[in-house]
Amino acid sequence: MTVHLIYSQATGQLRSVKAMSSIKGPDGRKKRERYFLISEMTKEEAMRRAKAQSDMWDQELEPRRRKTRLAGGLKTNNICAFASNFYLRLMRKNIQLVNGGSEVRFYPLFEVRRVNSETKKIQSKTFAISKLGLDHAFNSALELYRDWHNLSSQEVSELRSRKWGHGESIWRIIKSSEDKGWSLSSKHKKSISERILAHTMQ
Repeated sequence: MTVHLIYSQATGQLRSVKAMSSIKGPDGRKKRERYFLISEMTKEEAMRRAKAQSDMWDQELEPRRRKTRLAGGLKTNNICAFASNFYLRLMRKNIQLVNGGSEVRFYPLFEVRRVNSETKKIQSKTFAISKLGLDHAFNSALELYRDWHNLSSQEVSELRSRKWGHGESIWRIIKSSEDKGWSLSSKHKKSISERILAHTMQ
């Protein structure tokens, strides 16, 4: 729901209430707006009608928004966590094929998170293995995790050794994706998840 109060620049008095709704599609963001004039109704009536209009538009657009999020958004899946807020993930991305179709592919990356002390919002940074290589990506993520969470040198050493504590088999699987342009099919991703689960249960 989005409602804006529009004031006159000349008098500073409330002139109208604007209802607005928008959705971002392949060709850019589309907006719908409708104004409810204070000269034709009370402020309370204008607010009520603007909110109702905005809610109605949002309900109409929600199925399209959900479809857009699922089709175009990037999704990640946890493979394993080295520590709280330090993950190895697979990033899900839809790839457009030459024949006009699409295929879901998965790309391995490291993600480090923290809660920003000022904004109180989650802040994250990812390190793509396809761009940095496995070791460089891990070390870069570990350095940022150290800085963000004030780790001691001993804690850093423990985390560095924990990389291999998850088993070299995991890294061989991830490295095997290098031959496939660092992307994994849904079938390969399922195999990774099952083998990692089997390893961590030992």
